[in-house]
Amino acid sequence: MIGGFLLNFKSVARLLTQRSVVKLTIAVIVLGVIAYGRGFTSPFQLDDIPVIFKNPLIRHLDSLDKLFWYDPSRFLTHLTFALNYHFSGFNTFGFHLVNFLLHAICAILVFYLIRETLCLASKDHQASSKDQGLIAFFSALIFLLHPIQTESVTYIVQRSTILATIAYTLALILYLRLKKGFKIKDYQCLWGVVLLGAMTKPIFVTVPLVVLLYEALFFRLSWKTIKKEAVLLLPFLATVVLVPVFLILFSLNYFSESFDLSKLTYATRVTSEVSRWDYLLTQWVVLVKYIQLLFLPINQNLDYDYSLVRNLFSLPAVLSLIALTSIIIAAYLLRKKNPVISFCVAWFFIVLIPESTIFPLPDLIFEHRLYVAVIGFSFLVSWGLRAIFTKKEQYVILLSGIVLSLLLLTFARNIFWAHPIILLEDVVKKSPTKARPHNNLGLFYQEKGFLDLAQAQYERAIALDSRYTVARINLGQIYFKKGKVSEAQRQWEEVLRIDPQSFEANVNLGNLYYQQGQLEFASAQYYKAASIRPQSDVPYLNLGNIYMRLNNFGDAENYFKTAIRHNPHSAESYYALGNLYLAQKMYSQSISANIQALVINPQYADAYNVLGIAYDGVGNFEGAERCFKKAIEIDANHTAAYLNLAHYYKKTGQENLRQEFEYKAKEIQKRFLRAKNNLSIFRDERKKPVIE
Repeated sequence: MIGGFLLNFKSVARLLTQRSVVKLTIAVIVLGVIAYGRGFTSPFQLDDIPVIFKNPLIRHLDSLDKLFWYDPSRFLTHLTFALNYHFSGFNTFGFHLVNFLLHAICAILVFYLIRETLCLASKDHQASSKDQGLIAFFSALIFLLHPIQTESVTYIVQRSTILATIAYTLALILYLRLKKGFKIKDYQCLWGVVLLGAMTKPIFVTVPLVVLLYEALFFRLSWKTIKKEAVLLLPFLATVVLVPVFLILFSLNYFSESFDLSKLTYATRVTSEVSRWDYLLTQWVVLVKYIQLLFLPINQNLDYDYSLVRNLFSLPAVLSLIALTSIIIAAYLLRKKNPVISFCVAWFFIVLIPESTIFPLPDLIFEHRLYVAVIGFSFLVSWGLRAIFTKKEQYVILLSGIVLSLLLLTFARNIFWAHPIILLEDVVKKSPTKARPHNNLGLFYQEKGFLDLAQAQYERAIALDSRYTVARINLGQIYFKKGKVSEAQRQWEEVLRIDPQSFEANVNLGNLYYQQGQLEFASAQYYKAASIRPQSDVPYLNLGNIYMRLNNFGDAENYFKTAIRHNPHSAESYYALGNLYLAQKMYSQSISANIQALVINPQYADAYNVLGIAYDGVGNFEGAERCFKKAIEIDANHTAAYLNLAHYYKKTGQENLRQEFEYKAKEIQKRFLRAKNNLSIFRDERKKPVIE
């Protein structure tokens, strides 16, 4: 299999040197950069934050096994995120650049796939050989520049969609090559693509249906040919097994259950709140909207406001069913005379099966779900207009105008993505009665420190949907930051009334009780959170803090180590463990733990401060001074580091420096309106650390 990949590098290199592909590559890069360049500076947004920015597993390439089990069905996607972080950290430009390059590669593969498909169609006089390259060329550019693709390209987390499509097109190209003549290296490569594609996104599972579509329209499918070419079809049959297995493994890992094939039913429905029938009815309406967006991409929206359709005889369901049925019947009737039309229409419906049929997802509609479908659309437009405009000059002028229009629309759409406030306010404007856009806008305001604006958005979200627990959790955090503890508690208790299994509400309530000194109540909430999400490190870290506060160092150490076992890349857990050892004057162990925290997070000022105290404890005074200074360099308002540095200079007889740093600490405390009795160094007369 690996040998097949290596051998195919030569054939790929030969293809890329062909004149037509060189022209296409130049056009793809130049036009693509113009269209998407504004989005290269876009920050992490929405799901980017938990999946990438706050995901510790992508920060280390030495734990690929844990990265695989994080989500086997998207392992390849998360691996690319880890590689991005390895080479450029959290610089979003690097993430956007990779997304764009993958999109460009996908456009080139679309060119190859459509050209190969036209070779089949030309046998039935659907396209002359000289037109094949031209039609494929414009199809690739339409695919590249259609504004509906912006969500998949500029929204970093949707890289999974692009990777799945690359695997999708590669598998089909290899299949068509193997139909011309069986070569073992191509067959090995096909197996490799199938395996990798199954680890990109579950939409890859529809590839076998597209293969059957090719067989039916272009190779005259029959049971005889199926038996004859069973070896060729075997990798695609493996896809039907691999994708569900990876989905099951993901769900079992998430819920910590045992393996059971009967759980496939649950793996094919992300939400249990929507029946399969209601979801299907709604998707009829959504599919019509998708078709409109393909032909007329205006008023795009990151978060459309669609309601469930629950009545088969409702007007939207009836009209949508009539429209979709008419399209399907027309495509079927044209299957012999115009198989390209039938192919493109069937492609649209096939690739949307995982997300727009009977497999309920929490979100009814998203633009990124059209990414693969745009291949069929671009093929249909490019081929159809060539059939209408027989003069090449007219065709080229018309398609060039379409490509230019799409480029301008995509450029404009990326301006929204480059400025989150514009994007989020646009969503609120277009979906004013949907709770989630208000919550997302509130998160943006909260991140920027505009707590009053954030509070207003959360309250609006709750007014629209009183059971929207996410907004209540966030509103509680705003109240907590403002010192309105009772209001925060009320919000989180209401969340638990609505959803007793809310991990976040239990943790937040535990934090509230911990701050109030109600350690027994805090422990109960953390234990509950641990039972809900046993693989999370957060409850164990917090329980360790409770036992440390009770001077029960043995249990505290056990909980901190449990937290580390669940999340070996948690700098906070190593820092807490280092604090625990410092409190027991176990300086060497404290040094080791805090160094590990700093390996994970080199900008952890608190860890440098405690590491400095531990170095002082073992007599490494130069190391202590260096660490305190580093803490101040990272956080210019780190009062404890100033005071510990002043204490160090007092010990070494440098009175002027002692006075200077104590003065700076006092000024910082005054600036933050801290009381004088809080002014103390991190050591009392017994030289025990004070843990903030």
